[in-house]
Amino acid sequence: TKVMVTAGEDLSIKVWRIDSSSLSLLASTEDAHTDSISSLCVDGKSGTVVSSCGDGTVVVWQIMGDALVRLAEVEKAHEGFVAVQYDASTRTLISGGGDGNIKAWKFMGSDLVCLATLEACHTAGIQYLQYDPATGLVLTGDVGGALCSSFFADGAFQAGSKVKNAHRTRMYAMQYDAPSRIAVTAGADNKLFAWKVAPTGHMTMEAGTLEKLSKVVLAVEYHAAVGIILTAGMGEPVKAWRLEGDVISSMEIRADLPNSSMLALDLHVPTGTLAGAGVTGELRVWTLEVNTVDPKAPTAVCHVGWTRCLQYDAPSGVAVTAGDDGEVRTWNVTKDAVVLTAESKEAHPDGARGLLYEARSKLAFSAGDDGAIKCWKYSTAPREAVASVPDAHKGTIFSLQAADCGMGRDHVTLLSAGMDGGLCAWSFKDNEFIKMAELEDAQEPILALQLDISSSTVVGGGLDGSLRVWKLQRGSLRRTTLVEEAHNGWVRALCFHGSSKTVISAGDDGILRTWKLEKENLKPVASAGVNGGAASDGIQALTYVAAKKLILSSGSDGALRAWKVDGANVVCTATHKGAHASGISVLEYNAEKSIVLTGGADGDIRAWYFANDSFEEVLELEGAHAGGVVSVSWDPPRGMLVSAGADGCYRIWDVGADCRSRHAVGEVTELHKGSPTAVRLAPNAGSSGYLFTAGKDGVIQAWAPPRGPLG
Repeated sequence: TKVMVTAGEDLSIKVWRIDSSSLSLLASTEDAHTDSISSLCVDGKSGTVVSSCGDGTVVVWQIMGDALVRLAEVEKAHEGFVAVQYDASTRTLISGGGDGNIKAWKFMGSDLVCLATLEACHTAGIQYLQYDPATGLVLTGDVGGALCSSFFADGAFQAGSKVKNAHRTRMYAMQYDAPSRIAVTAGADNKLFAWKVAPTGHMTMEAGTLEKLSKVVLAVEYHAAVGIILTAGMGEPVKAWRLEGDVISSMEIRADLPNSSMLALDLHVPTGTLAGAGVTGELRVWTLEVNTVDPKAPTAVCHVGWTRCLQYDAPSGVAVTAGDDGEVRTWNVTKDAVVLTAESKEAHPDGARGLLYEARSKLAFSAGDDGAIKCWKYSTAPREAVASVPDAHKGTIFSLQAADCGMGRDHVTLLSAGMDGGLCAWSFKDNEFIKMAELEDAQEPILALQLDISSSTVVGGGLDGSLRVWKLQRGSLRRTTLVEEAHNGWVRALCFHGSSKTVISAGDDGILRTWKLEKENLKPVASAGVNGGAASDGIQALTYVAAKKLILSSGSDGALRAWKVDGANVVCTATHKGAHASGISVLEYNAEKSIVLTGGADGDIRAWYFANDSFEEVLELEGAHAGGVVSVSWDPPRGMLVSAGADGCYRIWDVGADCRSRHAVGEVTELHKGSPTAVRLAPNAGSSGYLFTAGKDGVIQAWAPPRGPLG
């Protein structure tokens, strides 16, 4: 039976039964409160209803047949109005009030017992509250437009973070979708925003409407499973919106919706039932049907004959299929490709007809025309080395760069430099390395290397402190620029941004320098030192974000630093000391996700969310490699991170698209004779996931993506 609960200005609470085409009153209670009812939440399974009102009273009700029975009540739970959320599984109630406080209550028999209080979470009255029992996250919005996060666990609150001006003035509506960790808010500023909530509670604006809305939004419903945002407001019909990148854009819907003001919306995703109520006291129910589906990825031929069964797990991107050919197969689905990862061997000779897949246990069950039911364990097979260059360099390879050459899927251009002073360009295609070019005149060993494929420009920094620039053209590497003694000591870190012709270099002297490449001259622009000079062994890694004129660096002191580039000045804007227990030699930055990845001599890998000149740790892979981390490479669409260490192996981690999970899914030992020095995932967006490695043995290897049988 579909049941809906409503509350109104007449101070009554009513329970309705939803039939196929009508609403019938099941139960009601008059004068449920003595002041305007400000919040209402319902647990359908237990039949529990929790309501609150403007005088701070909270009441727990039970639906019993055709009656609504009062079970417990707390007067003056808060000063002023109260917002509530209830979790029936733990009998826990979270409330926020006009006093700006948040409280946790335990429903025991006929009593509500206060367990904990987070005082002065807001400086203005809390009007909206959402609670996720699975993570303990509490999101609250106040009448001043602020958005706050906190956590309730083990009987206590912990403050999270705060966005003071989520809206410039009063917040009118909020909806949080736990699976996607997206909160949608609306305010009196006539704006609609989507916020991404990190596991730490940190909130960043993911998207927003470009223009002010014509009317104030008073009700919001968002569920990632449906993929659209529904809004309602004064003098407005129900409207639909879609999250598209960093923009919330309107979409046309065909519906018999009233033009009268709707003040409340509620969507039941499993049945697609949308309920709405407005200023007229009228209650309406619709069935939501989404008629358009945007393709997530290119298609793939899954089976010979019909594909009869499909199970898809969105968080992991794993799809499992079964078909007329009798086989069961697993696929990795990204926005750019559908890649076969594992397959059975003659699962059902006469064809498969049924399939179930449980992502957490990675178990699949299949049934076929042969009358058999089979259970399969999905496990990722180790990668296989498919190509190797045994004597790519004489001795240690210090740097390996991979670039999309724009000539098709899995066609990659690589650049390598080593202790022998050599510099080589390679083309990898059809599981084969072909040497494109080699530097004829040996020179000082190159430690740092950057390739800009669009301009065919290579920039390198060496043991002698020099900077060099080459052109990769027609099978040759031609040196165009040499700056001797660019640094006092080794140049360990280097970045080159091709379109702006900007070079950033750093080394043992602890000095950060910016350069401009003009024709065939490298001209100094600005410099800055760490702590006024060298910091022990200096700066070991850096990255440059041209769009933000931002430099991120790490060094032997275990600290992370952010620098602002302003013409002839480079200014340190943030320092995070103790990011690692010892030197940080690995640093990568993903601008789309605002995630910084670091690897240190302590053997740990960490991920940091960087915003507003602040580093917030979101992931720690403690002891990832014994002896230290030498290289990492992250592919957000696949949620895959690959690391290499001084322990002589590389490991594959499932860290998710936001780098926040921590599951090791594969390992290859004896990667090279001696420890590996670099790992690079194929940069092509539509590639099938090849991995390239280099080591102290002077060898470059290509590793095929994992693909194995279902066991």
